[in-house]
Amino acid sequence: MVDGGHVGRPSALRLRTAGYLLLLTCALAVAAAGAETWRFLLLLRGRTEVLSGPVVAASDATVTIAGSLATVSALITAAVLVPAFVRLHGEAARRAASEPGRPAASVLARLVVPGWNLYGVGLVAREIDGLLTKPHGGGRPRISRLVLAWWMSWVADGVLVLVALGRAFGRSEQAMADSVELHIAVDLVGGLVALLGFLVCQRFLRLLADSRSVLDGRWVVQPPRPTRAIASEIGPAADIDGEGVVESAGDVGVAEPPAAADSAGKPSVGFTEQPAAAGSA
Repeated sequence: MVDGGHVGRPSALRLRTAGYLLLLTCALAVAAAGAETWRFLLLLRGRTEVLSGPVVAASDATVTIAGSLATVSALITAAVLVPAFVRLHGEAARRAASEPGRPAASVLARLVVPGWNLYGVGLVAREIDGLLTKPHGGGRPRISRLVLAWWMSWVADGVLVLVALGRAFGRSEQAMADSVELHIAVDLVGGLVALLGFLVCQRFLRLLADSRSVLDGRWVVQPPRPTRAIASEIGPAADIDGEGVVESAGDVGVAEPPAAADSAGKPSVGFTEQPAAAGSA
């Protein structure tokens, strides 16, 4: 799992939790598909032979338990993922130095209203993905292939659910077989939706953890200024520490000690002339 880092901790925590739940939902959906497959095989055997009552009862119980667990897990996942997406939508806009394009209530409606959310979930995910990747470069951000694949699988699963519900009202053996086949498809595609949703959450977590997306374009770190440039601004006669002075506009140094006055009251230089050596001309 990718850590969201210190940037966007509340959103990162929700996404990480939703990721675990999505993996659980994926496993339960595959288990439900396996239970439906067992039922379908029993239907095929029932055309030519008499099935055992306990075997049929065990198959029905397995389908019921697996399907119920997958449904409950999906609902809990949605209860965690929907608020995370609503919060992340606004946070992604702020990270991109822009105002959210939609209010939180509008984002929430696109995620939870039946029918509308077939389009709204992908739209919100696309906007989040684009806002999180916007600071990395100029131009209009494009939807990633991962988010697009998740969106398409979500729409496909929704269509399969509607078709399965419509076919469930049939009473013939063929209608029952078709209904079981559709349930298998719904469970498998639902597992794919959960798996791709987990990968989408991981992508958003990586973008949140990238600290460069926060600093890029907002802060400019300047190199340290050279000493000579500072000395030229101070001036040739500025007192450094009360004892030394600047000798020139380009050099900073320690000045010679103060000159002493001679007996005539005139200041003398900082050195005395040595007497000529004896015997010299």
